[in-house]
Amino acid sequence: MAKGAINRIGGLFDRGVLRRWRRGLEAVVSPGSSDPKGVGHDAQTGHGDQRRNGKRAEPRGDDEVNVHRSNAPRGADCVWRPSLWCEPATPRGHTNLTSGTRLAQDVALFHDCPDCDIATRQLPEPAGSDPDGKYALQIEVFRFNGSFLSLAMDLPSEAISGLSRRHLIGVRASLETERPLEVFARLNVRHGPNTEKISREVGVSDGIAALEFDLAYADMHETRVEAAWIDLIFKAPAMNMIHLQDVSCHRRFRAEL
Repeated sequence: MAKGAINRIGGLFDRGVLRRWRRGLEAVVSPGSSDPKGVGHDAQTGHGDQRRNGKRAEPRGDDEVNVHRSNAPRGADCVWRPSLWCEPATPRGHTNLTSGTRLAQDVALFHDCPDCDIATRQLPEPAGSDPDGKYALQIEVFRFNGSFLSLAMDLPSEAISGLSRRHLIGVRASLETERPLEVFARLNVRHGPNTEKISREVGVSDGIAALEFDLAYADMHETRVEAAWIDLIFKAPAMNMIHLQDVSCHRRFRAEL
C-alpha cells in the first residue's frame, strides 16, 4: 500500500465515517467472540493459550503452507505463512473484538482493554504483490485505553516436530501504521506443563520487520514440545491503523561454529 494512501486513512478516525464504513461491511463483519475461559491471566502478558480448548495446528501440505521457497533463508527446513495471509477467512471482518477472538484457525487477537473499539478486515492483495501472499490484514484501533494488542500465530505441526535448541525460528512482516508504534515479538514454546518465552523488540525498516529467535537460549525439554506460537505485539495502539500486508515464518538450523 502506498504511503500516500496510508495517510489518507486518517479520515477514518472521524466517527461519522466510521459508522458509514461499518454499515458497508455488514455483509462480512461479525461480532467478536467472548474471551475464552482461562485466557484472562495469559492475556495480560500478550497471549491466551487457545490450545486449552483442544485447538492444534493440523498437518499441512506444501500448497497450504504457501510460501515461495526462493524467499526462505538458506538452510530453512520449514517455511510457512499463517493462513490469514494466504486463505480466505470466514468471516472476513470483525468489530468490537474481545480478547481471544479467532481471526483464522491459526491466528487470534488479544488485548488488555475491557472497553475498546477495534475492527479488523482481511483484504485481497493487489496484482503484482507477492505471488504467494493473497491477502492482507487491516486493523483499525479507535477507543483503546489498554497497553497492548497482539496477534498470536500458531506454528504448524511441521515446525513443531523435531524442534530443538539448535533451531532458529524467524518471522518476517510487511507492515505500515498510521502513526509510529512500538512493535515486539515473542516466541512461546509449550513443553509439558511449562511454556518457554523469548521476547524481542522488532525494528521496522522500509516497512519490513524481520527477526529470528535463537532457541539455544531456551530452557525447554526438546522431547516434550507440544505446541508453539508467535505473538506479534503492538504497544499502546489507540487511534492507529495497522496494515499487515504479509507475514511469513521459517525454521532453520543455526550454523555450527
